[in-house]
Amino acid sequence: MKKVLSMLLVLALALSVVGCTAAEVSSTGTESATATEPAATEAAAPAADSGKVYDLKLSLVQSANEPFGELVEILKSRIEEYTNGRVKCEVYYNGELGDNVDTCEAILQGANIVTFPTFDFYAPYILDVSILDGPFFFQSPDELAKLEASDWWAEQVQKMEDINLWYGGAMYLGARSLLHNVPGAKLPEDFKGQVMRSASTTMRHAMCEAITGNVATIAWSEIYSALSTGVAEMCEAPLGSIVSTKIYEVCRYITLDEHIYAFQAPWIAKSWVDALPADVREGFERAVKETCAESVDYINQSEAEYRALLESEGVTFIEVDDKDAWVEATKSAYDSIQWEEPDLYQKCQAILGR
Repeated sequence: MKKVLSMLLVLALALSVVGCTAAEVSSTGTESATATEPAATEAAAPAADSGKVYDLKLSLVQSANEPFGELVEILKSRIEEYTNGRVKCEVYYNGELGDNVDTCEAILQGANIVTFPTFDFYAPYILDVSILDGPFFFQSPDELAKLEASDWWAEQVQKMEDINLWYGGAMYLGARSLLHNVPGAKLPEDFKGQVMRSASTTMRHAMCEAITGNVATIAWSEIYSALSTGVAEMCEAPLGSIVSTKIYEVCRYITLDEHIYAFQAPWIAKSWVDALPADVREGFERAVKETCAESVDYINQSEAEYRALLESEGVTFIEVDDKDAWVEATKSAYDSIQWEEPDLYQKCQAILGR
């Protein structure tokens, strides 16, 4: 069903550009802003063209008024500025173009969309990349750069290119912590039996299972209703997402275990990027890399502001004194997944110097 929805999404996007003018059509008579199939071979970008404007749809599940939504607006502005208006972006919030599963499928088929999934959404395509979204994988968000500089990561990027996915970096979403109604809860055992909301991804579900043993898969767009009605009793999210959805009105405690330093890598079809003229591509890549590089500082500043706001709203923050207890309690999440590479967790931790 998901693949059917993604195909319909690609078709809708293709139909939206049927009425383009002759100036928007390439010299071969074909439209390259939206491709419905990955390129069979990598072709060199044209050195010059007729000044064609390339439309790009930025799709995210977050709202416009949270820090990650603000980052996407910064990315949009930079893309348009650095490409001298040759790439025109339109932003779609709150999953308006579809959830991450739908948009990821459409992008791999060549659609002119950028979406922003966390690394756990890579699992159906490149399973080992999803380990980056595992519990306590990173000890700080700055560690991603160390992993990206490794030979192992270069192999993962090649796998991305093999499925028509371009990688130019990842934007920081924030530290994910627990939102609940259990007074004083600071250890994993304090949450056993609580119904915990999870995304549909393998890595996230395994982590939630390790924490509570009672998991409900619920779309993020339905989280307020789920917590209000008791379909879920707790969830985990960055502070910006907790504020923007107002779920703190329902759950009044936040345990700051910071179990995931979460990143969302811009997903875009390699065939779409490869089709850009050289100067346009250079500007596009610069915009993505600059925004990714600055995202950690931007989000960290926002998190401090959101904590103050939440405390003013009467939310109680519970500090975690024993991170080792959490690391040990959630290790089973890694053991439950059959990774493509043996001892993958140990290999990645060695790259990170542990």
